[in-house]
Amino acid sequence: MGAFFRGVDRAIVWLSDLFVYVAAFLLALMALIGTADVLSLNFLGKPVPSATEFASAMLPIAVMLVMSHAQRSGAHIKVELFARFFPGWFQWCVSLLGLLIGAVVFVLLSWGAWELVQHSIEIRERAVAAIRFPVWPVKLAFLFGMVVCALEMIREIVVHMAGLGRTDSSGSAVGGTR
Repeated sequence: MGAFFRGVDRAIVWLSDLFVYVAAFLLALMALIGTADVLSLNFLGKPVPSATEFASAMLPIAVMLVMSHAQRSGAHIKVELFARFFPGWFQWCVSLLGLLIGAVVFVLLSWGAWELVQHSIEIRERAVAAIRFPVWPVKLAFLFGMVVCALEMIREIVVHMAGLGRTDSSGSAVGGTR
């Protein structure tokens, strides 16, 4: 079981890191297209066709692809106003409850996103724009980001339950007790 879990852990880390690079590329591409659109409109009087539609398709992908990396590194916003006043076992339970709720939410969202991807492929959905590009790859990339985030939360639940906790850069316990 240990070797299997380490392999799954490495795969999730690899996917999370890959998704960060893909998201960075998409954001850079959005910036280039936006810049070209503004320059083209101001100097040539014509905007870049479908620039807004491309940007609106790429932004949710970029956000969702980095979600698992943010979860793993503990970069999500945490409100720890009263946490220091509670005993360690209570903090552990609240942390576990948060991971369980997050995992359930992301699994359900992934399921819904999968249905949207299937429907988009079935109807051959295309963006309503000057350049009509297929929408299903956008929805599929969004789904991949959501699934990897759900897997990361499930991984953290296993780590939490096994008591293999580690601390993040702020010293807060991640996935276990201190």
